[in-house]
Amino acid sequence: MTSINSERGRILIVDDDQTILDLLVELLSDEGYEVATATDGAKAFEVAQSFQPDTVVSDVVMPSVDGLELCRRLKAHEATAKIPVILISGNQISPDDNIHGLHAGADDYLSLPFRNEELMVKVARLAERHRIEKHYREIVEQAADIIYTRDMNGYLTSINAAGARFFGKPARELVGTHLGDLIDKTLADRDIEDTKRADTPSPYRSMYCLHDAKGEPHYLEGVITIERDRQGNPIGARGVIRDITDQKLAQDALRETETRLRTVVGSASLILFAVDTNGIFTLCEGEGLKSLSLTPGQLVGQSIFEIYADAPKISEHIRRALSGESFTASVEVGELILEVRYSPLTCRRGKILGVPEMRYYDIYPPLVGGGRAYPIDEGIRIMLEATAPLGPEYVAAIRQGLKDRWMDTYPRPRKLSGAHAFGAAYDVHRRSARFACLLRTPGTSSTRRADPSI
Repeated sequence: MTSINSERGRILIVDDDQTILDLLVELLSDEGYEVATATDGAKAFEVAQSFQPDTVVSDVVMPSVDGLELCRRLKAHEATAKIPVILISGNQISPDDNIHGLHAGADDYLSLPFRNEELMVKVARLAERHRIEKHYREIVEQAADIIYTRDMNGYLTSINAAGARFFGKPARELVGTHLGDLIDKTLADRDIEDTKRADTPSPYRSMYCLHDAKGEPHYLEGVITIERDRQGNPIGARGVIRDITDQKLAQDALRETETRLRTVVGSASLILFAVDTNGIFTLCEGEGLKSLSLTPGQLVGQSIFEIYADAPKISEHIRRALSGESFTASVEVGELILEVRYSPLTCRRGKILGVPEMRYYDIYPPLVGGGRAYPIDEGIRIMLEATAPLGPEYVAAIRQGLKDRWMDTYPRPRKLSGAHAFGAAYDVHRRSARFACLLRTPGTSSTRRADPSI
């Protein structure tokens, strides 16, 4: 017999006395429970597996299979082991009868006659507890992480479906297995000793590299929490193991990429650096650092605003980049004129995280002046001498181009390397597509043919 569905929970009532059975059914149905009945323990065991009650209320003395044996069978079966059982006895001879019921696995005990309110309170408490525990067990079973419990000696007392899949065995077979039989024995012994020595309630973390049932390696991170009794003594451990293989491989790949990048940047004739939103260097690499008498990483942790306090252009450029602007600009650092590419670094939501920059120096071939530094007027003279054979009209164009490119940027007398002077002239020359003539390098017999197509 089964009553209508109810949100309060399901109750299985077992009694061979039809009068008591009908009374219990009426009491619990009136309280809003969904009720199923059986008249002996054997039938009740079958009903429990299909009905999945939130509580079983059973008489102790019954023919064939009594209440104690029913309780043992329910607790021994995986599908019904968590269902709470209340035993009712009308033939209690001594207080030891209660103990026998508890030894059989019963969660509570009632003696006839009992008050209806007493029965209702016990049923309500156990049914609600079971429903809550069932809800959280389902969450644990559906979790992608491995969740397990063990005693203080390292023997598993429970493990969820994710753990069973990882180790390739049913959860019931894993229960009772020693941790050292599932993972490296050294790691297991370390974890067990760590939990025994733990004197704080804070969980601790551990890292593993284990192979699953298919032999595939996984990087796992474990968070272990110590379970304690009321006196604060450790009685077990609860572990949540998360698979971080993808994260670990991504980190390794990023680290390898960064190493390669540092190798490339370190051997290139440029300077790569980055600052955070406060202007603090977070990166400083590149072969070009030698021209500034710096070494890789030397400026990391220092403020670009303080180091280049006497170069307001640099501070201005950094602030522009931190405001979100990407641009290329030239700056003077000591005897050098550097061309810098500023580009703000943003997160996925567009928030600026900092400014990675690329500084170029001696970007033009040192064909003129051997890479020496000259006052800018002398640099102009060298450049004009280099282009004089091309004719007065071309020299005039070079003059104007140089003025547009350099004089507006550097109105005060500065020093300009011969390489930069030649580079400026050659750059303007490349932009003057109407001239198809030879560009000569002074002091040599070599020539370079201008490319009018550029």
